[in-house]
Amino acid sequence: MSSIRGRQVQAASYSEVYRVPFGDTDAAGVVFYPNYYRWFDRMTHALFRSVGQPLGPFMDAGEGPFLVETNCRFLLPVGYDDEIRLESRVREIRTSAFEVEHTVKREGKVAATGREIRVWSSLHERRSVPLPAALKAALLSGHSVESA
Repeated sequence: MSSIRGRQVQAASYSEVYRVPFGDTDAAGVVFYPNYYRWFDRMTHALFRSVGQPLGPFMDAGEGPFLVETNCRFLLPVGYDDEIRLESRVREIRTSAFEVEHTVKREGKVAATGREIRVWSSLHERRSVPLPAALKAALLSGHSVESA
């Protein structure tokens, strides 16, 4: 469930299986921490595509999401060749901002959690603008995609 103006609603989610390549790890053989943020960003874009709202056309029109806050909590190590499940869901939507919650699972156990807060903005004026109605509706659709 997600929150919009204090109401609980079913919002969009996306998940996929990912096998960790060698290049995502550090000398200790575990995933180098910036890669979690790269995965989160990629998953947010995949979430938008999964609800039929890829970001490219919005950006071509001069609007898009600015990342204003992010975090990650590391709970279990993830290493080379581990098969993990990346899960992302819209947690909260406001007039000009939205929050995406991310979960990384290894062998069914939560290995990391994170979130992103993004503010929909005019790319040229660098100021917030309301989320487009079609995008907001798509993110609130409850649409869920689980990719193999």
